[in-house]
Amino acid sequence: MTESRSVRCQVCGRHCTLLLEQTEKGHALHPAPGVIPCIRGLDLGRLLDHPARLRMPLRRVGPRGDGRWEAISWEEAIGEIGRRLAQIRSGYGPESLFTATGADRPIVDGLVRRFASAYGTPWMAWAGHICHIPQYLAMEEALGTPVQAMVTEETGHVLLWGSDPASTAPAAAAAVRQAQRRGVPVTVVDPRPTYFAKKGLHLPIRPGTDLALLLGLLREVLSCRPVPGWPYAEELEPYDLVWTERETGVAPALVRETARRLLEHPTCIMGGNALHQNEDSYDKGTALALLAALSGNWDRPGCLRPCPPPDPRDQIAGGALADEAACTARYLAHRPQGQRESFPWFGSSHILDGIDRGVIRAGLCVASNPVQSWAGGRETTERLSALELLVVMDYWMTPTARLADLVLPAMTYLESDYVELGRDGIVRAWTPRVYGTEVPDGRHEAETLGAIASAAGLSWPWKDGRAFWEWILEPYGLDLDTLQKAGTRDCGSAEDGRPLERQTPPSQLPPPPQYRPPVRREGWPWYCTCYKPGWLYLSQGRELGRGTSPEVWIAPDAASAEGIHTGQRVRIETPWGAVIQTARIVEGMALGTVAVLSGWRYLAGEGRPVCEASSAELLPAREGVGTKIPSTLARGLPCRLTAL
Repeated sequence: MTESRSVRCQVCGRHCTLLLEQTEKGHALHPAPGVIPCIRGLDLGRLLDHPARLRMPLRRVGPRGDGRWEAISWEEAIGEIGRRLAQIRSGYGPESLFTATGADRPIVDGLVRRFASAYGTPWMAWAGHICHIPQYLAMEEALGTPVQAMVTEETGHVLLWGSDPASTAPAAAAAVRQAQRRGVPVTVVDPRPTYFAKKGLHLPIRPGTDLALLLGLLREVLSCRPVPGWPYAEELEPYDLVWTERETGVAPALVRETARRLLEHPTCIMGGNALHQNEDSYDKGTALALLAALSGNWDRPGCLRPCPPPDPRDQIAGGALADEAACTARYLAHRPQGQRESFPWFGSSHILDGIDRGVIRAGLCVASNPVQSWAGGRETTERLSALELLVVMDYWMTPTARLADLVLPAMTYLESDYVELGRDGIVRAWTPRVYGTEVPDGRHEAETLGAIASAAGLSWPWKDGRAFWEWILEPYGLDLDTLQKAGTRDCGSAEDGRPLERQTPPSQLPPPPQYRPPVRREGWPWYCTCYKPGWLYLSQGRELGRGTSPEVWIAPDAASAEGIHTGQRVRIETPWGAVIQTARIVEGMALGTVAVLSGWRYLAGEGRPVCEASSAELLPAREGVGTKIPSTLARGLPCRLTAL
């Protein structure tokens, strides 16, 4: 028996259309015609059948991390979690719980925020502060509207700044390749010689100095074409090309050529994760917005454009799902000094501080793996181990799940009722017709979190998962049965009246941010950064068996000085920790640069400690945290190398 049906991937916000093939032997996902998905989305078919996938709720037996578990029923697990959460709330107050979510999944994030609001806690963390939020919010504040970068037929130049779409965003990479075939030049700012860096103009920047290069490039742009009405041009005078080269390692000729391209061609500027992982991440987003606006590459066809407004009928985008007002009010009472109100979450360092102070006594991690994704894996492990209760919902027995008291198996979007609300007015739904995955009584997060809330005596607005989806669909005049039978329904795009054209007058643009050089330490001669391969998303992907050994990319000058050759095992050490990876000497890297594979960890049962190859071990848990957005210091760390 073979069945094939169309589904929309929910691994990231692109929602690629895929074809799910089901046979009695297993499942596979394939690209729909004309679609270029990523490996991570296609891998979900392998996840469904993976023997290491969690199938039943588990309760810890013995000490934390000892690896001994007993399978229990859903009813028993939910009852115990609810009872213990209620006891902790009664004994220590509603702010005794923290929640953590992983990669951006709007419905799940909203549901966890709703749960946190019902419990009464402001301590919510997610991956946005190291993924895209610093740039997104900074550009929105500078330009007055959320921004999107899309390469179109009108694009005359592509600037990839800390972005490697060939590895992380295949659909975007395809658009860039198509532009190149039309003769469009591509400029890449990256310490590594990425795919597009080898095929375009490469600015091999020293890790962590992006703001210096942005300020130097802004000065060069304005010296070639001044912008009347922007009163802050004189503040850029110190950032000449001599200073820029000294700070960043980028030659003046490369900066001049980049400025020329920005001024002569409609440029699509695509900023990547490298801009989100330093103390000055928010400032980099502001500088990137200034670069686009002052070079004439904002709100023009082929350049950065305003995002379409969300559908006002979408109750998730509107904040109703998350009880936004209550969440924000509690957050503001504890907001770290200087942090933007527009980011109503806490960074990992703030959660660790809350545990240290005895305020936080319990944790709920939904599709989140803090031991692997928060800075300072050892410290995170120690703090989570001190909690009175830790609950994890995930596909795998992750390092964080190993520390938990109870672990609940998560369901994929292919195994439960699911509704997708498109900004184009297309509403989609599917019914779980995946067979053979053997997750007894599996349920969507809406149902699981609702059951836990009820067991803890908290208010929850939906009696079950079906009631939740009916509430989502009500503003569209649909019910779940009707939509599932139709598969899709075009409800028409509903604009909220805001114009998309938002040309920002120069007088309304902010001043340039102040540059602070990365921390350097005597005896630590090299610059450590990180990278992501196409199959690894944050800490996901390793469980599926891709890759055999983590590779550290090393610039030839550093390798020569340390006597390291390709294939050799190397210890990479920062002032905060060390990991061991396999050396790969790479021509074309920025001088002195060491790029560690991000998010790597060993599988359970391989007999090695998780920390041996986790890049989180290299990062400071408490130092270098951004103030405006609690971004993590992960780029330009001082480091040293030892050949093994």
